[in-house]
Amino acid sequence: MLIIPAIDLKDSKVVRLYKGDFDRVSEYSDDPVSVALDWQKLGAKLIHIVDLEGAISGTLKNKAIIKDILKVVKIQTEVSGGFRNLADIEEFIGAGATRIILGSKVQEDFPFLEEICKIYKDKLAVSLDAKNLIKDANGQIVLNLSIKGWQVDKEVSLNTLLEKIYSLGIKFINYTDISRDGTLSGMDFTSLDKIRETLKSFKDLKLIVSGGVSSIEDIKKLNNFDDIYGVIVGKALYEGKIDLKEAIAITHT
Repeated sequence: MLIIPAIDLKDSKVVRLYKGDFDRVSEYSDDPVSVALDWQKLGAKLIHIVDLEGAISGTLKNKAIIKDILKVVKIQTEVSGGFRNLADIEEFIGAGATRIILGSKVQEDFPFLEEICKIYKDKLAVSLDAKNLIKDANGQIVLNLSIKGWQVDKEVSLNTLLEKIYSLGIKFINYTDISRDGTLSGMDFTSLDKIRETLKSFKDLKLIVSGGVSSIEDIKKLNNFDDIYGVIVGKALYEGKIDLKEAIAITHT
């Protein structure tokens, strides 16, 4: 399991939001490139980069600083926040991004994803950013997804969405529990178990999870699940609740 440091960008600074609330922002650095290099030096194999303003506006606002990160790091990167057209996707793949994460566009214009997958399916991931989940009358999981920078809600059948994504050959799913994101409250393993149960029908999909990771104990528990490819860690790293080297070492035992 990969330990994936998050670099969330707002005004070209490294920040964290509390449950995605732009009015509750904690700033950690005005030098995102140095932060990325620090995570690389400490052993990270993949960095998760988010243009928070781009996620809301649909137009990437932190392009320059993201490209600066891509130029200097030698590890893998996944970039999200505001990707709504082919030109931006091509631009950042050309700049060295390992994967582009699509969220809002998938929910609003699935044919767009179908077209992009004809060219870049191995370079794409789909994000499922959910405030909560329930089981419907048929026992199927329904996600209350948040899109457009977590400002708009939409209910989606998890199984139906995964079937469509799976049919396109996409390999990566990023699941975020918004209700826990940035809270240091610990992960909701009950909800995560429901996600994992549904994913059993889609053997090739790799699951990356985030939201609420607060301690080494969370990392240890996640590491016991063979079906979790990676965990994104943000505030717990920046607040010193988790030591990146220690977390990485745990995943290699």
